[in-house]
Amino acid sequence: MNNQHYFNIIVSRTPTKFATCIRHFGNMTYNHTSVFLDDDLDNIYAFARPEHLGIFKGTLVKESLDRFTLRRNIDVPVKVLRFAITDEQYNDLQAIIYNIYNDPEYIYNLFSVLSYPLTKGFDTYKAYSCIEFSMTLLKKIGYKFEKPIPRYKPDDLIELFKDNIYKSCDIRELLSEDNGESDYFSPLSIKLLTSNAVGLFIIIKRTLFYRKFSH
Repeated sequence: MNNQHYFNIIVSRTPTKFATCIRHFGNMTYNHTSVFLDDDLDNIYAFARPEHLGIFKGTLVKESLDRFTLRRNIDVPVKVLRFAITDEQYNDLQAIIYNIYNDPEYIYNLFSVLSYPLTKGFDTYKAYSCIEFSMTLLKKIGYKFEKPIPRYKPDDLIELFKDNIYKSCDIRELLSEDNGESDYFSPLSIKLLTSNAVGLFIIIKRTLFYRKFSH
């Protein structure tokens, strides 16, 4: 008999200044989503910044307790949504995550997020926000949505899938110790400034020429 597999989404209220602005202007309670398969808390993924000061370098990253809390002794409320999936769906999601994580072309859909109050989001080639990535994976396992994916906010997931809420807690109850990459808190450097500049150029180019507004 095959073991039951699960696809999980963590919907969180993170403490960064960027997150605070997003919640304020987007009128949201929660601002971030991350995904993991089964109970594998060592491999939680989200579209976010690889380095805290690399604001234009977003891509698919592995999450950690320090990333959620910024190494502060603060509450970070989370809700975990759990979805039962088949072996085939598990393999499909695992392959998608692996391929995107190892493809350096993928970027964070920054301008879609920043302009959300005006544009209500838009698709960009090989670019996702955290919520877009989570909902794309939900769509892959068969869920259908009334609106284009970029129009959804993390709060919407909780409303749409309230029956799938598996756990509501502080992130420190879910992740008891940090297992992330230490370079998230890398200090500002010429290398980091350069990569930020390159990242900004890529975001602008991708948004201007490979963007599709949601309707």
